[in-house]
Formats: sequence, C-alpha cells, structure tokens
Amino acid sequence: MQTRRECANSTQTDTRRPLYLREDTVTEGYCAEAILSNAKQVVEEYFIAPPGNIPLPKKEERDSFLQHSNR
Repeated sequence: MQTRRECANSTQTDTRRPLYLREDTVTEGYCAEAILSNAKQVVEEYFIAPPGNIPLPKKEERDSFLQHSNR
C-alpha cells in the first residue's frame, strides 16, 4: 500500500492544465442598508445570526454589559 506522499509523487501532472482564477470584479456596492434590512436582528450594523438562545442586552444595558465582558 502506498503512503500519501508516494501516491502524490506518483500522480501524473504534466498533462493537467493549471487552474486559473478569474479576476473579481465589483459590480455594485454601498448596499449595507439594503442587506441589513433582511436581518431579523441587527446590532451596531452587524447581523445577529442565528439569534441563539442568549438574549442580547437592550441598548440602555449594552455599556455595562460590555464592561463586564472585558474582565
């Protein structure tokens, strides 16, 4: 039985074409508002996905919540 290295070394690659990646072209942008409008819940311009089983703090409670998380 061949090891992985032996198998890789014995693979014929001279007849294979190289893989060429296409250029990425940005066709539209600045659509964060439209994308976030699909979210069930948003905090500070971020999706909350999935909602999960831990409730997020209300906006008034967020500062104290974040201070406690840095300990």
